[in-house]
Amino acid sequence: MKKKIPMNATKALIVATLCASGVVFSGSVSAESAPWRSAKATIYADPDFRGRAEYINHDIPKLSRETRLNDLVSSGRFEGRWEMCTDPYYRGRCEIYEGRVRNVSRSMNDEVSSIRFVGRGGGGGHPGNNGGGGFNPGNNGGGGFNPGNNGNRPSSGQRTYRNPEYRSVKISVCGQSNRVCGYTYANTYCRNHRFDRAQSFKQSSRPASVVADIRTGARYYNRNYFTEITCVHR
Repeated sequence: MKKKIPMNATKALIVATLCASGVVFSGSVSAESAPWRSAKATIYADPDFRGRAEYINHDIPKLSRETRLNDLVSSGRFEGRWEMCTDPYYRGRCEIYEGRVRNVSRSMNDEVSSIRFVGRGGGGGHPGNNGGGGFNPGNNGGGGFNPGNNGNRPSSGQRTYRNPEYRSVKISVCGQSNRVCGYTYANTYCRNHRFDRAQSFKQSSRPASVVADIRTGARYYNRNYFTEITCVHR
């Protein structure tokens, strides 16, 4: 004779099986058992939650593919803790933010290219220029505590940036008049990334249809651009 399984036990067994298969249930679930409910953020192009806004509810390894805010983020509202990085796929300089951030740190302003949820709130995230400290994973995930404004330099003494861009546009080697070129613009790029100067650079052999002036933000047409910039500390 077969034993009957109580209805409550049967339901529990079905739910456990479905959860193991990756099925997500809606309804009343506690925050402790569903940390993804904190995984929401809104990022803005301007400080003080102004300008173009994008609502984020999942990890985005490359902002340029899913939003119009690549290299444009200046403020944000974060539910839970979110990591933002200057390069795609969570590389380059990374900082963790949570809560209302009226201004991201100077080294991250207009530099963010990837973002991902890293946990529930209360873990010591970065409150931007509103005061307090922040956790800075450094380049490619290395640990480090960054106090205050998070304006410190990269820990490594040198870094090479290949195909550098300014707001998702290739960077012009020269200014508007073509009289000022080369290291003047390469140095600006390196200083924006918290280095002292450019050690070397390479430029394209052919012009691009559109390039950006990293010093003024202007767009030029049919100009050569940087294909590589190596930045160093003095």
